[in-house]
Amino acid sequence: MNIDDIILIQPINLISGLFIVSSIIIFSLNLSTINSFHSQKYLNITLNYILSIIIFSTLLLIISLFGFHINILRNIIIFFLIINLLFYYKNFHLFQIKLSKLNIFILVIFFCLSLLPPLDADSLDYHLSGPIHLIEFEKFIKPKDFYWLHFRLVGSGEMMTFLGLILGSDVFGQIIQFSGIIIILINFYYLTSKLNVKFNYLIFILSLPAIKERPSNSFINKFILRHTYY
Repeated sequence: MNIDDIILIQPINLISGLFIVSSIIIFSLNLSTINSFHSQKYLNITLNYILSIIIFSTLLLIISLFGFHINILRNIIIFFLIINLLFYYKNFHLFQIKLSKLNIFILVIFFCLSLLPPLDADSLDYHLSGPIHLIEFEKFIKPKDFYWLHFRLVGSGEMMTFLGLILGSDVFGQIIQFSGIIIILINFYYLTSKLNVKFNYLIFILSLPAIKERPSNSFINKFILRHTYY
């Protein structure tokens, strides 16, 4: 199966990826109303956002192990996302972080870079090819090519890429990666405000692992590991 048979044409591809990310954010907002990790509201939302990604990844991994029908799974996901939007709680306000124009400009650049198709070797080898293989056979099965050794590394981290491909987007994984930067900034903004200390966001942004590596890498496990590290 060719990737052109799965992904949507531009710009619908990008719109689909942004829609899925927005739906996960809304799901985490809804989840925050019933699941409280922290007394600080916005920090609680970011933690539930990470939990939401883990939940979706785990569920899709389990479904892939038992097998699925691609059209049925796609319809179920779309139905869930619509219901999630209908149950969105509107008692939340936008979180505002005081960043300089230079910092915002750098973030915008890396957001645009995250919208580029994944072209790095790892993504083409198994981060992206693994989910395509799952969609083609509608189940986790051993590939015919014995020397495709990296397929053995496909796991929960690739399930977010799998979710994006089901809905026709090959850039969803990169957008999730970029959202990790925003969550880290929110967490540090909360900590620095609470401790009343100055913080250089420019140096911090430029030193992030996501910036050192390719922003278009679709390895979702880095999203979770990055938050565990920081």
